[in-house]
Amino acid sequence: LTTLETCTISTGDVTCTACQVWAGVTLPPSSSPSTSIEPSGEPSLNPSLSTMPSGQPSLSIRPSVAIEIASYYGHVLVGDGKCYGRVGGNHVFETSPYNHLEFQSALFVAASLCPRACAEYRTHNKYRGFEFESGKCRCLFDGGIDFSTVLSDPSPDSTLDSNTAAGTVTKSIGSDLVRCYKKSQPEAPEAVDKFEYIGFGDCWDISMATYNYIAFSAESNSAVQCGNACSLTTFPQSKGFFTKQGTVCNCLFDADFDDASVQNNGGGTGQVVSSNYVEGHCYRALPVPTNFPTKMPTPKPTPRPTKKPTSFPSSIPSSEPSSQPSSEPSSEPSSEPSLVPSKSTEPSSDPSLTPSKSSQPSSEPSLDPSKSAKPSSSTDSSLSPSTSSAPSKVPSSDPSLSPSK
Repeated sequence: LTTLETCTISTGDVTCTACQVWAGVTLPPSSSPSTSIEPSGEPSLNPSLSTMPSGQPSLSIRPSVAIEIASYYGHVLVGDGKCYGRVGGNHVFETSPYNHLEFQSALFVAASLCPRACAEYRTHNKYRGFEFESGKCRCLFDGGIDFSTVLSDPSPDSTLDSNTAAGTVTKSIGSDLVRCYKKSQPEAPEAVDKFEYIGFGDCWDISMATYNYIAFSAESNSAVQCGNACSLTTFPQSKGFFTKQGTVCNCLFDADFDDASVQNNGGGTGQVVSSNYVEGHCYRALPVPTNFPTKMPTPKPTPRPTKKPTSFPSSIPSSEPSSQPSSEPSSEPSSEPSLVPSKSTEPSSDPSLTPSKSSQPSSEPSLDPSKSAKPSSSTDSSLSPSTSSAPSKVPSSDPSLSPSK
């Protein structure tokens, strides 16, 4: 009758043990504060310090307070369940889950491990965040993504490319066994002058290669101290630095940087663009501003514009005339008469229907008399006697009083 049953409930790193007493059994008062999650049959002589409410304990293995990862991981918790976004990125009311690459491992025991699984894709313009489920990390992408263009080693355990969400994650829906995180700008644990924080982990170039470095372990107490050791004043060729507080301060350099102290670490080149989210922190060196602007904005512009525009047209015409004359005459006649008379030797094919009204006599008499057969149409009698030997065809209006001789 004095048998006790022990129940262990684990929540994260905390383990709670509670005892249950069979009905009808009375125990002596506890000499220590009660930790039972069930109310006792008899009131305790000492006040209970339990932080749990009375009644039945929650069966959920997740705490009620949201667990978030550090801001330098570059992701922000949205909530429980799968991540959702707007269909096509712009639909006001309709939402959808995201396409994803899923990685599975027994090592994925916390959400803080997923940024490492998705680090290779963080700089892709369609990457949106991740979902964490015990043993699984899903890297999320917009609908329409062609995964053949982004896959890298190691290959994912599964893919899903039929969803249609796009753009920033807007909400989470579903079981509290899944946690939704959206991509955000990483926040530096320490601000360092003349350096830009890139993210958690070692620094990567555009091909995800790490950089050769010179180690200054004595300067690793803080990111600021490491930044001072790796400043462009000291090392003009520095690409940035990688630090782990208290243990590592590495000044980063291109693969072709020649110095006896340089240690080979992957041969990265060019500007730092991302980080591998393993451990430590990556800072990128900011270029030193120049005192004067660059003389030429583009790599190969014309060196200078023309000194002055020409004030007159070219003095030399084109060397060659048109190879062929115009096939059609001008559509509009000349507005002014020609100053030079036509020298055509051919008469007009059609005579003028209207006699010339020129006030000047012809410079040469006609070689042939007029052949008109039509008599004059004038009705007025001649004022002077006819000298013609032929009789008049029109009788005189005033007959002669004497016969003609």
